[in-house]
Amino acid sequence: MKHLIILILFPTLLIAQADKKLNVGVILPLSGPVAELGNSCRKSMELAYLDLSDEVKSKLDLKFEDDRNSPTQTIGIYKRLLSSKKINSVFTYSSPTSFVAKDLSEKNEVTQLSIASDPNICKNTEHVFNFWITPEAESKLLVKELKKRDIKKIALVYTNHDGVESVLNEFRKVKGDIKIIFEEGFNPDEQDFKSSISKLKQIQENVDGIFLAQFFGKNGLYARQARQLGINLPFFNIESFENDEDLKIANGALEGGWYIQGSSGNKEFLNKFNTKYPNSSTYAVGNCYDVVKLYSDFIERSEYDDLSTYLSNIKDFKGVLGTYSSTKDNRFTLPGVVKVIRGNKFVIE
Repeated sequence: MKHLIILILFPTLLIAQADKKLNVGVILPLSGPVAELGNSCRKSMELAYLDLSDEVKSKLDLKFEDDRNSPTQTIGIYKRLLSSKKINSVFTYSSPTSFVAKDLSEKNEVTQLSIASDPNICKNTEHVFNFWITPEAESKLLVKELKKRDIKKIALVYTNHDGVESVLNEFRKVKGDIKIIFEEGFNPDEQDFKSSISKLKQIQENVDGIFLAQFFGKNGLYARQARQLGINLPFFNIESFENDEDLKIANGALEGGWYIQGSSGNKEFLNKFNTKYPNSSTYAVGNCYDVVKLYSDFIERSEYDDLSTYLSNIKDFKGVLGTYSSTKDNRFTLPGVVKVIRGNKFVIE
């Protein structure tokens, strides 16, 4: 009887595995203001795909789409892909674009894997997962580094942006006795910070450092204007310093600035990526690479036939980011690092 059961079940298992295919809509900012980051992510995903076995490649299709980091375009692309029935999973990049996709993913029971700072992307969802270091982990690491550098009184300058605000909310919870002496937020399209900087200059003797939490493209502009007006305080940041465009705009003003960043991958992987794609941004490339490896692992694992269930149960997965697990709230225990800008390069401390 035991052998009969095996004979009956085993062909069914083989059929299930043979039909196990992933068609992923990969929606990235391949043009527009953060195209540098989106294209690096695509390169990293393509690099991971090349490392897969031929069998897995035949079962994994990555359909790249460009949303220019515009939530409106994200929704349009996503609806088109859903109506064509060409995808059964979606990958999104950035907090605003990931957030607008989440309801469609839940409604259509499509697994969404995102790289986003905003923890609300996957809050109370079944099919939406955030594959980025948590704001809680980043903020705790930032506070630890502030204490190490004896920075006790800070100025907080930020862009009004969902991802930025989620990080700042967590920072406020864990900052302890670190005092915010000066604070001002700006709209994303602001170009002139001189009035605010002039106010800060009047009290800079009572400030130890500037938490420059502007969005990509604005950090360099603020830093340059601050240095031009005589601000000599050190800059620090979470996530958004690692952008070559900001370094160009800053014209040296961000030199020595330090920041907390999710790991971009181990040394072996980064050497491989930089050799194949010299002068490309390494922002989040380890995440993008490991996403493809997670897709591959799911395809090869016989005990899971649903991607969302698989992602919810990841334990001690070994990727280029390190070893990590699911946190059971659709996030992951991804590591962070302290980096510094030296000679227009982003260097791990």
